[in-house]
Amino acid sequence: MSGRRYERMPLWGICGETYNPEYVSGSRDGGGVPSILHEAPLELLRRAPRLAAALLSGIPGVAIPEGGSAVLAPGEVTACLPVELRADAVVLLHGAAGQLAVVAEAQMSARALKRKRRVWPTYLTQARTQHDCPTVLMVFQP
Repeated sequence: MSGRRYERMPLWGICGETYNPEYVSGSRDGGGVPSILHEAPLELLRRAPRLAAALLSGIPGVAIPEGGSAVLAPGEVTACLPVELRADAVVLLHGAAGQLAVVAEAQMSARALKRKRRVWPTYLTQARTQHDCPTVLMVFQP
């Protein structure tokens, strides 16, 4: 072993690259190289996408399509064009233990309900990001 504190070592052959703890940043702002703890499970999914179904099986409320395939999709989830998203109402509930954002939507027809169901997760994510707290969705439908 040379006089260096860290030797470059193989990353278990997962990525075909090497890992050196000197270059790993523990910062949360995205600086530096991601750690092996961050990259290893992601690389497993990249190499074996069906592993996602195996990991999710048995979790209540998660329906996994049977007999289908698993393919790796692009990881970019940004919108190409800005889209205005406007919930019907957002209520912030404050308490001693923190706060909760309630995204409220009123849908008067089954057709509107079906269309809006695809947008609601975005509402929840944006509200959680904007208010830095857990979020729930409340839907009113006659």
